[in-house]
Amino acid sequence: MNFFIGNPALLPLAALISLPILIHFYARARPRIYQFSSIEFLQKIVKESSRLKRPRSWLLLILRTLLVAALILLFLKPILRTDAPLADALARKNVMILVDASASMAAIEGGATRFATARAKAGEILSGLTGQDGANVIWLRSPAQPVFPVLGVNKSALQDALRDAATSNEVADIRGAFALALQQLKDTDGAKEIFVISDFQQSNWEDFRLEDHPGIRLTLIPVADTPVGNQAVTDIFVSSSRPLRGQPVEILCEVANYSSEPALRRV
Repeated sequence: MNFFIGNPALLPLAALISLPILIHFYARARPRIYQFSSIEFLQKIVKESSRLKRPRSWLLLILRTLLVAALILLFLKPILRTDAPLADALARKNVMILVDASASMAAIEGGATRFATARAKAGEILSGLTGQDGANVIWLRSPAQPVFPVLGVNKSALQDALRDAATSNEVADIRGAFALALQQLKDTDGAKEIFVISDFQQSNWEDFRLEDHPGIRLTLIPVADTPVGNQAVTDIFVSSSRPLRGQPVEILCEVANYSSEPALRRV
């Protein structure tokens, strides 16, 4: 654990912390001494009064000392740092957000698509970053596509990209996305984090193995609450390629069910 002074040039001001103590002892009452024939009862009165006054006097001294110490610390700006990884809240963060944009993310759960939920979670991560933190979003599609060519600090542009994005009819290029994220984090300074937001569909992730990378924290955020069958429209046929107005047209859709259970879907 290390202790740093933000303004070392003002370090001599620390001597001012003794000022309240000096004022306290200098300002202590020094009553004049008078000789009486018998001062026994007066001594008792003074003794009882001192017992009541002493605690208040010491409390006042402590409050004055704390006030001066707070003012000194305000100018010195001390910083306490630890060697624990990612523990320094003042350090720059470099965040890569991998958002699954494959076809399975178009499945609807709870009134919204999985992709909409993923975009909302990615937006929350960006909102929690500071102005000095670098960030980027990589879409898990084929091929993987980053929003910025390198890490950037323009969080507003990333938020706009999240709002305008849509799913694709492709599988997720997971290896390519991780390769891009590691490449952009390679030469950065500060904490390094990778967030993966996906439904973790088995067909996309079964051949990929997550590996630990020293110095990089990996966080997986699932957005699939229940399993959804993998059905898709694979092709569309039209009886006439250039129909005239009013001419009846027959449209044929070819659908596929890749799950193990029968399903009824409206096309």
